[in-house]
Amino acid sequence: MKVFALSRGFKILMYILLAIMLFTFVAVALGPFYDPKVAIPLIYLWPVCAIPIALVICAFLQVEEKVVLDKYSIRKESRLINREILLSNVKGYKSDGNGIWIIPNTGKRIYMSKYMQGVSELEHWLSGRYPDINHMEEIAIYSEVTDHYDEQEHAGRRKRAKIELRVLGVISCLLAIMTWRYNASFPWFGLLLFFCIPVSLYLTLRHKGFIQLIDNSAGGLPGSTFISFITAGGLLGGWYFIEITDYSEVWTTFAIIVAALALMMWECTRDFNRRTKRFYVSVTLLMVLFIANGFFLTIVLNRCLDTSAIVYYEIGIKKKILTIDHYFVESYHLDLEPWEHAPEGIYVNVKAPLYDKLNVNEKVGVYYHKGGLGIPWYEIGEKKKEE
Repeated sequence: MKVFALSRGFKILMYILLAIMLFTFVAVALGPFYDPKVAIPLIYLWPVCAIPIALVICAFLQVEEKVVLDKYSIRKESRLINREILLSNVKGYKSDGNGIWIIPNTGKRIYMSKYMQGVSELEHWLSGRYPDINHMEEIAIYSEVTDHYDEQEHAGRRKRAKIELRVLGVISCLLAIMTWRYNASFPWFGLLLFFCIPVSLYLTLRHKGFIQLIDNSAGGLPGSTFISFITAGGLLGGWYFIEITDYSEVWTTFAIIVAALALMMWECTRDFNRRTKRFYVSVTLLMVLFIANGFFLTIVLNRCLDTSAIVYYEIGIKKKILTIDHYFVESYHLDLEPWEHAPEGIYVNVKAPLYDKLNVNEKVGVYYHKGGLGIPWYEIGEKKKEE
């Protein structure tokens, strides 16, 4: 019999972290009773705090969990969940990088975290006796695609699909860099970048399975979702360095773009097996990316179609702020004085060259636009030189 559990040191660390989280959420929930500045009604505050408090309590009960493997079964024992699977009833296992799922033919699964001692040993033991279900699903997808072709035709189609997708990936990377760096001077780069998404979906349809939505590692079939990632990263630059004063006109155009992308994706995947969990995960991920890209494209279109006259303001700088995140990436911000469209002042993001040129208590130029889609926006730049 073998027992797998968290180490003593890790348990102590978990108890400390969970205690801090529990104290924090309880303090927030009781905030209106001891801090009169908290004006949030209890009817809204308590339900929001109750969910994380309940999850933290459940986590407390699960810290002492252990997985026991003997000659006849695998069982999970804890204060909250007790579950057993006979070895003869094990269908297979899945590994997702965070732990192992042991899947039975009938009944509920058992999950084992990667932080448990001996998890790699258990995975090795399982791999020698039961199939890796993720690998089996990928092989099944690969077979569905390739069984219709002889070996030579299959190799040619797969090579052509990879080349075309890689070329599109290089183009999208270049356009993303250009969009991020030159979004003020050439906003049309963002529009060109966005069209990489429909092209990637077209390639998915054209190559009929040789391009998947997510990479198929077992069969070496490439995935097209990374194009949407790159596009979202590039279009982010068109929104990050400007300020929107009214978002009410954004949502109609945004909804149309997201609906069009979703319809296009559904049509381009008509040859896929849509009854698999892998497909649902892929579609969910793509929809999240479509929502992000739809929002950013709306902002880019509003800028590209803007032909209104620019209204110029000069505003004083109260403070310069440099932040460094946990990836050691620097971000540059300005705290500006109140003005017509920001009566309480504004905190804005700027690029490094502009940040270095400006000093506290100096004036900075604000360029206000009405927007091509009726979405008013402005950007920060250098003060105009007096003629």
